[in-house]
Amino acid sequence: MQKFIFSILFATLIFSCESQTVDEEMSTEAMIQAEATGSFNCINEQADKPITLTEANSKMAGEWQLKAIMTMIPSNEVPNIVLKIDKDLAVSVYIAGKKQHDDQLSIATEAGNVFKGIVLQSSRNQFSNGDFNFLYGNLRVCDKEMLIDNGMAFDAPAYFFRKK
Repeated sequence: MQKFIFSILFATLIFSCESQTVDEEMSTEAMIQAEATGSFNCINEQADKPITLTEANSKMAGEWQLKAIMTMIPSNEVPNIVLKIDKDLAVSVYIAGKKQHDDQLSIATEAGNVFKGIVLQSSRNQFSNGDFNFLYGNLRVCDKEMLIDNGMAFDAPAYFFRKK
């Protein structure tokens, strides 16, 4: 009798589980929990006092995980994007663990009338497959934090990364 009850319970558990399609699994794996943008203390401090071009260049190399995006519509999840940047500023973009794009970056100092900042520049406006290239704009970079601002003052996104 116990075997019969156990068999019924086991069968019920197996058949009651929902199956997921491959697309659902991939979309879940492609997203990670977002962090609050206020937790990026170092890059928030650079808003009033940017670092030098030499300092920024020395901090860029490494693996950077996207942790937050500042947009008009906030979200608790962000795409699972990792940037691998070498010392010459060549970058590989990984989405959900798969290499998607390669690019060459450069950084320069932009002097405005009031604010002097560092600007990230990309070798192209779109990636080879037509995807939007977000690797441009105002740059703030610390030892463990990086912000790529596509123009958040004009409602464009800003991307917050942490070094892995």
